[in-house]
Amino acid sequence: MRDHHGELQAVVNQSVAIRAGTPNYVNAWNFIKLLLTDTVQCPGGIGSLQALGLGRGRPVNMVANDRQIGWALSQSLPVGEGAYWTNEGEVYHPVLTMEQKQPVIDMFWGVTRATLPNQTVGNLYLEAMAPFFAGEVGLDEAMETLRRRLSLYLSE
Repeated sequence: MRDHHGELQAVVNQSVAIRAGTPNYVNAWNFIKLLLTDTVQCPGGIGSLQALGLGRGRPVNMVANDRQIGWALSQSLPVGEGAYWTNEGEVYHPVLTMEQKQPVIDMFWGVTRATLPNQTVGNLYLEAMAPFFAGEVGLDEAMETLRRRLSLYLSE
């Protein structure tokens, strides 16, 4: 995503942390280091983040990031969607040319920082609209509540 300055930033999809004062600090830190390896960060493998049930997204490990970009951009059209058969076998047409791939590659390499997602606005919306969905207040009153809460949040 681009921020308000036009710089590329990543929004953190999954995060891990070590609880302060944990007696297993060394083990927890070793587990985090394991999660950051290219083996775990690469998509598809038995030890990958997807296989471990830890979500999808761009890896933070640069080797894994390169592999994922390369894999995603090398995909081809299957038979019936642009591919055809010859006497030698099936021929695939690449989905993207290198000229089309390069801006995507540049975008991923251009990320300069990452931010944690902010659920505050979504939570304000849900809290303000819940009485409307429950039939307790009208839409105008729920929207006014939302406006007040958003104004208060933005002024802080």
